[in-house]
Amino acid sequence: MRTRATIAILAAVLVAASFAGIASAQESDQVEIVVRPFGERMLVPLAVPDTGYSGESAPSSAAGADELMRRCFMLAGFFRVLGPDTYFFDANAEGISQQSINWENWFNAGAESLIKSAVRIEGGQASLDFRLYDVSREAQVEIDWEAKTVDAGVVRSEVYDFVNAVIEHFTGSRGFFGSRVAFAARDRNGNKQIYTIGLDGSGLSSVTNNNTINLLPAWSAGGQVMYTSYYNDNPDLYVGANNARVISARPGFSMGAAAGPGGEIAVSLSQDGQAEIYILDSSGNVLRRCTNDSGEDFAPTWSPDGSQIAFVSDRSGGPQIYLMNSDCSNQRRLTFRGNWNTSPDWSPRGDVIAFTGRSGRRFDIFTVAPESGYMERLTQDQGSNADPTWSPDGRHLVFTSTRGGGGARLYISTADGQIQQLLSDRVSGVETPAWQR
Repeated sequence: MRTRATIAILAAVLVAASFAGIASAQESDQVEIVVRPFGERMLVPLAVPDTGYSGESAPSSAAGADELMRRCFMLAGFFRVLGPDTYFFDANAEGISQQSINWENWFNAGAESLIKSAVRIEGGQASLDFRLYDVSREAQVEIDWEAKTVDAGVVRSEVYDFVNAVIEHFTGSRGFFGSRVAFAARDRNGNKQIYTIGLDGSGLSSVTNNNTINLLPAWSAGGQVMYTSYYNDNPDLYVGANNARVISARPGFSMGAAAGPGGEIAVSLSQDGQAEIYILDSSGNVLRRCTNDSGEDFAPTWSPDGSQIAFVSDRSGGPQIYLMNSDCSNQRRLTFRGNWNTSPDWSPRGDVIAFTGRSGRRFDIFTVAPESGYMERLTQDQGSNADPTWSPDGRHLVFTSTRGGGGARLYISTADGQIQQLLSDRVSGVETPAWQR
């Protein structure tokens, strides 16, 4: 059985945590790496003036709809958000209706599209009226959201729904707001806990709250968080908060779990003394063992159709990304450039796998096409960047970055790397984010 120290070393490989003091990577010429130029994305100029509030004083759960919209539209990466500080006129002097809007003012302010919003609070109920306008046409745009009256406590979720509908109008696919990202970070006592946070940087919540180490969160097929915990003095696989259920408690460790589209769980187990990939059912029973080689095999991730699994193996020396069919056959190496490639996450679109690659003395985010091995680099000269995780629609990534100094924080990026923004400054020292999908 492996010692706790050995397990800790392997965990460090899984989370790509050793950001400093690393020798330069040796690169081969077997595949091409393309670095995308930054700053070429065209953003829609979208004006989001203050919300008009009426009726009773808005509770905290219903206030700030305008600020929440502006933050969401900014983080979406498709818009250049024009807030009140950019207007040369009093936007509050006009109403929400099409007839009351001074279109010339908005045109001269540089807005192509305009959001108008009104909230009325009465008796704990919030009447919401959010509208999208096309400035050039001087007309309201029909989207998949309707004015409604809801409990004041759910206004935030309605704002998310409206923002997602606006994003769908411009891009053809709904936005991701309302989903969450799980991650690991140390608490004030030095223990490592699992947390989740909303995609606008709000709603920080703890999944674990114990006096031990919890690692490597992932989302189960049922929408709960899976993670490895030393709760019983052994790195076992759990799912859920509070009364967490043990999925795998075996000799050695159970680490780096990933739920497949059919509910099966791919995980790295070391019950015979070496890290190997196994497939478990949702109860933790072994369905099949996939790897049995001289290297350490870990960090599995499923293709969206469940037909393939990508994973990390050091069977050829340093850690590289490998592929195999989900029945464990046809194992083959995918990455050949760089000598340290880890933490793969397969895009829900199926076209690329994001991963962490060592670049000189730092880590960066790359993607690789599973069919061709074609690689692209998404981060460069912005601190150390690691552990990418895809949005449900495959159009965005969340990852950790040390840019700006201090511990690693959560960043969000468009899939092409063009727009990269800090998701939240509330937590630092974060590891291994996993986007709910």
